Amino acid sequence: MALHKQIIDPRFERLPLFKLIVAIVITNLSVILIGLLARIILPPEIPIFFGLPQTEEQLAPALFITIPPTISLIFVLINSTMAIHIESFYIKKSLAFGSLAITLLSTIAAFKIIFLVGSI
Repeated sequence: MALHKQIIDPRFERLPLFKLIVAIVITNLSVILIGLLARIILPPEIPIFFGLPQTEEQLAPALFITIPPTISLIFVLINSTMAIHIESFYIKKSLAFGSLAITLLSTIAAFKIIFLVGSI
């Protein structure tokens, strides 16, 4: 146990649901890795910008499949940093579950694009 205490910064112990945050970060990194590996089965351009009109403006290089989980990872890191400095336990939990929601939605978006466009 003493080794565990030395490796992890004591500020991170103030995070509620610490194991959930670690699982969320691992999930985002895994989806980024899967997105990079999925370039093998994806066409050179994929539709990723769904808010734009249905033209070639929606298309982007296949590498852009990593955009949703990368943005999600950035939000998780920001939420975790905010949760460390906030005193309210309720807000800390809200930030943790907000990170979970963002991760789930970005994972669904990335996998939906891979399965719809990829030749699986």
